[in-house]
Amino acid sequence: SAASTWSAPLPLADQQNGLVIDTAVTFTSDGNAMLVWSAIPDVGDDPREFIHRAAATNLFYSHMNAGGGWSRPEALTSDNRPDQATVAAADGEGRTVLAWARDMDGTVLTVDDIAIYASEWIAGSWTTPTPVMSAPNAVSELTVSVSSGTAIVGIVADAHGTGRAIK
Repeated sequence: SAASTWSAPLPLADQQNGLVIDTAVTFTSDGNAMLVWSAIPDVGDDPREFIHRAAATNLFYSHMNAGGGWSRPEALTSDNRPDQATVAAADGEGRTVLAWARDMDGTVLTVDDIAIYASEWIAGSWTTPTPVMSAPNAVSELTVSVSSGTAIVGIVADAHGTGRAIK
């Protein structure tokens, strides 16, 4: 069989005035690539501003149609809660799910108030973000998997008295 080769990277419309920190990509059931990312508003040159600006981290998305063109980036969230650590999955049967960590008090300096949120791509748009689980002291490895219409979200979190646990 012939070896596959990667194509050259394609530019996506610029993320204006922001710092992209996370990306997630999957294919929707109609064969379009879906890219979601977190962006911190322009932090400028002052490192002290980074923490303040990180409180406004929001999710954006763009999808590539079968012809190869990317849609204009659109906001998925636009609140004062940091949304980051995006993961995405699809089952090829019509279900595309995005999950991410949201800091509920709006400051990235605390970790005891993390919640996992999710949204689904239905009829050409994302559903309203929904809390899936509380994940205080979440540390890493947020994952999502979808099969036969069922979505499973997992995360590694600090569990009081036992060390780290998978939720």
